[in-house]
Amino acid sequence: MQQSKKRIAVRRSNADYLAARAYFPRGLVQPGKGCRFSSDALLLGSFLHPEPGMRLLDLGTGSGAVALAMLCRCPSLRVLGVDIQPEYVAAAKTNASRLGFSRRFTALHADIRAMNLPIASDFFDLALTNPPYRQRNQGRLPSNAARLAALFEQPDTLAAFCRCAARTLKPGGRFGIIFPAKRREELLLQLHNAALLPVRVLYVYSYTGGPPRVMLVEAIKTQQKDSHQSTINEHSLILHSDRQSRETSDKTPLFSAAALAFCPFLAG
Repeated sequence: MQQSKKRIAVRRSNADYLAARAYFPRGLVQPGKGCRFSSDALLLGSFLHPEPGMRLLDLGTGSGAVALAMLCRCPSLRVLGVDIQPEYVAAAKTNASRLGFSRRFTALHADIRAMNLPIASDFFDLALTNPPYRQRNQGRLPSNAARLAALFEQPDTLAAFCRCAARTLKPGGRFGIIFPAKRREELLLQLHNAALLPVRVLYVYSYTGGPPRVMLVEAIKTQQKDSHQSTINEHSLILHSDRQSRETSDKTPLFSAAALAFCPFLAG
């Protein structure tokens, strides 16, 4: 009788996990005064194409939105999320537990710029990052320290994230990053310096007719001698519907059909 009750409990638990995954990204726990995840995280979590059993590193995991999106797409991944802020690490662990990914997702409190970061070299198949990329000389800085660290970059932030990805990826491993499109050349330079060869770019436009807001870049870890320039496949994605019908009666932007096909999580 007790074994039967245990099996029922397991079935109910699995059903709860599946329901939570179907509800994702709604319901994610986030620090009260910190930075909230945005559509950037969901887009990045839909960008690379994982295969079962791969190891994934999420640099600057925050509340885990990027990593958990990847796990919802491919539950057999093994994922490590790293963040410098302990409150985000705690939130990521809670979110992974609620989605039933505690055995697949580990959250680590660490600074990726530290040379002694406890992550093995040549270990991961995939690495992703939605790094802090707002520049401190542009706009008003938030008074909240957590928001400041999550949104605004340090002078070496981009280079440090690229170096960490290059060190921890297997040869041939793939790196995905989302970054402001207007800083394309800066990103490509740092990828080159880290022996990460860009092979695919997706420019994301808020609306038709304007400049791209951000770019998603996929790069491959190479040997330094092989990091020559190659052809980059470039594509574009319009995030919202046209300006004439872009808002509903409650002023909520409508995502385009193409955006929802690329990233179904946006519907949440």
